[in-house]
Amino acid sequence: MYRSNQRYHKHRILLRFTLIIGGLFVIGLAFGWWVFIRGNNSTSANFDKLGTITVNRATTKDFTTPYFKISLPTSWEDKGRQNPFSYEVYYLYQNGQKDYENRWLKIFVDVFPRDMPLNRLLPVTLLNGKLSPGVLSDDCTAFTDVPVVGANGVKQISVAAKWQGVNFMCNFGASQNVTGTASAEEGYAITMTGPSGGTHKYFFTYADFNVRPDYQFLSEALKSFQPI
Repeated sequence: MYRSNQRYHKHRILLRFTLIIGGLFVIGLAFGWWVFIRGNNSTSANFDKLGTITVNRATTKDFTTPYFKISLPTSWEDKGRQNPFSYEVYYLYQNGQKDYENRWLKIFVDVFPRDMPLNRLLPVTLLNGKLSPGVLSDDCTAFTDVPVVGANGVKQISVAAKWQGVNFMCNFGASQNVTGTASAEEGYAITMTGPSGGTHKYFFTYADFNVRPDYQFLSEALKSFQPI
């Protein structure tokens, strides 16, 4: 009687153990389905949504003058044609977004200083009638000889420099952040002919005094530039 009862208890323990293990297995399968199948679907959907938001670029609008057309972000504003000196004629654009008003783009047409001091140089070439920006330099003071101090103790404001075979003038005179364009063939100029037959020389400068400068802005703007 004792042995029979003992055997009966063993069968009950084994049955309970089997039921517990089986239950845990089913719960594990359900949990795995939720995490790896349903969860992945949800994650993929969220990833697609986030990816769409990430790749969205700032919308742009066209600015047109008698000499060219250019596309800039919608926050930018046209400040009109400027002629502050006899040797400067340019069209001025400014970022109108709050906290970013300290970004300026100047597009000179035919009349511009040939020796303007710059802090950075963006070489440009013509490719199939479009501007092709090169590699933007670092601050030119990092790769240009220190200005010579004259006998009167006056240091040069600008020094001849070269970046990727393109000559320009490096600014040592003031702490600024002005990027300018130049071509190996023409220096501070690039000659372009529009579809209407008009031929002009263009020179671009981009001043960015923001605490977080956007050094890609000028390159993107140049790619949209079209002479008229």
